[in-house]
Amino acid sequence: MKRSFDSVDNERPSEGLGKVIAEHYNKLENSGIEVRNESKIICMRNFNNWLKSMMINEFVDLAKQNCYANTGNIKVLDVGCGKGGDLKKYQACGIQHLVCTDIAETSLEQCKDRYECMKNSNNSRRLFTCDFVPADATKDTIYDKLKNPNIQFDLTMIQFAYHYSFETIEQSTKMLENASRNLREGGYLVGSTVNANKVMSKTLNQKKLKFGNEIFSIEFPEKALEYERPPLFGNTYMFHLHGVVDCPEFLVHFPTVVHIAKQFNLELYYEKRFEEYFLENLDEENGRKLLQRMRALKSFPLNDEDRQDLTDEQIASEYERANNMLRNDANIDITDSRRIGTISKSEWEAISLYIVFAFKKVTPKK
Repeated sequence: MKRSFDSVDNERPSEGLGKVIAEHYNKLENSGIEVRNESKIICMRNFNNWLKSMMINEFVDLAKQNCYANTGNIKVLDVGCGKGGDLKKYQACGIQHLVCTDIAETSLEQCKDRYECMKNSNNSRRLFTCDFVPADATKDTIYDKLKNPNIQFDLTMIQFAYHYSFETIEQSTKMLENASRNLREGGYLVGSTVNANKVMSKTLNQKKLKFGNEIFSIEFPEKALEYERPPLFGNTYMFHLHGVVDCPEFLVHFPTVVHIAKQFNLELYYEKRFEEYFLENLDEENGRKLLQRMRALKSFPLNDEDRQDLTDEQIASEYERANNMLRNDANIDITDSRRIGTISKSEWEAISLYIVFAFKKVTPKK
């Protein structure tokens, strides 16, 4: 059952929605691979993992190229690490040390369990050391909780979590303070968050409170239509993503993020829409190979397994562009069996709601 705004307002504690959000993620079951593979959003989840892999590879490589970092001595802070879905991505890059932190302690324990399984596996020789820090990065000072408060990170990651800090200016500022406090000069803060401009254009600018499809929905409270100008902070909406998310989030005004980041000597390196980042990396050899290996695209025409529970009308609608490409584009690079990689329209609508961003920590100006 989806949450409603009334239920959230009834649960809203005086200190904000942090506990509500943490409880939501604590209650999520740690589903196995077979269950995830049967999910309606399996390609979307694989695509997001591909994108995070590309970003981790990109910025670990940058850290290794810089003179301040020894090639095998990369240290990373992962804020909002969740259940540890990115641990193997860090292992593949050969980092030396990782600090995982999350507001949801149950998720953090599952992350720790996953790491211990990796330590006990046959492929543990390249495994990094790891610390686990339960903390609300929007309110707590992570520096005070570190085993080594003098540690210097080469990279801070905040993937699909920064928007939870935009409840208040204090929380957003604290999140960036935590991200940058132990980040060495020349290091990078990298993340992903909701594309507020796209959400606004689909809802408030069109005087609509809700939009979405069969796998996701975004809904604003009725009072949102009364805003002469939406608030910079605390602009709450309910986000539902099939089987994964069902809790309140906050729109992120990215120019404000850039402004606050300057307080912590963080200079914008880039901001890109997901689809823009995808197209840039699709032509990279490693990007294309990894996309295939992570099964982020479906093979079209669909096989019998992928056609299950879908009518011909649904297939025609969800994969209209792929079908037209096969029928009409004689120059398309496909195999003799005329199959191409694609993703459903519903999943792509959800994927394209996000942006990726990166900041570089610079020397303070005198």
